[in-house]
Amino acid sequence: MNFLAHLRLAGETPESRLGNFLGDFVRGRPDHRFEPAIWAGIMHHRHLDAFTDRHPAWKAGRERLAPERRRFAGIVVDVFFDHFLSRWWNRFGWEGRDLDRFISECHRDLAATSALAPEEARQAITRMRRQGWLESYREIDGIDEAMRRISRRSERLGPIREAVDDLKRDYDGFERDFLGFFPDVLIRSGELHAGLGGADSL
Repeated sequence: MNFLAHLRLAGETPESRLGNFLGDFVRGRPDHRFEPAIWAGIMHHRHLDAFTDRHPAWKAGRERLAPERRRFAGIVVDVFFDHFLSRWWNRFGWEGRDLDRFISECHRDLAATSALAPEEARQAITRMRRQGWLESYREIDGIDEAMRRISRRSERLGPIREAVDDLKRDYDGFERDFLGFFPDVLIRSGELHAGLGGADSL
């Protein structure tokens, strides 16, 4: 669910950005649906998800959530970290490219390649652009709306609706967790792009 982070960690090609976006929508092994560059982006997303789940700072963020929301940490903490990535973009974003420009480029590339995506992902790409999801992550109100939007997908996700309360209660703690995590995931992403280490090393 941390679309902004995965787009930041993707390569700069439209195919890499699409593949990294599709990591939340595609299951199973590669097949004829995707060209190699897109599938590489999907695998990059998966590898970073595995890295994230084991990182101490992400685990610390999980423990900051209310008990009823900890089982949804893979959604909630990820979205919180997108908020902090937005706030710390001058440090962790692409050098010489402000956040608005980066988001605009991502919307352009995803729109240009969306015909190659599954229907669910195509719809999400359209909604993300029209509703300004990535732009909204800068503000706590935007995170609140994101949590409420996600919670409406299923009754099971109901506890996510009030997740922003956890962020407000321990904002500085979540920010420390993000700052302890993101430099490491940048390094790991760079290793993956360079072909150093694969799934077996995660």
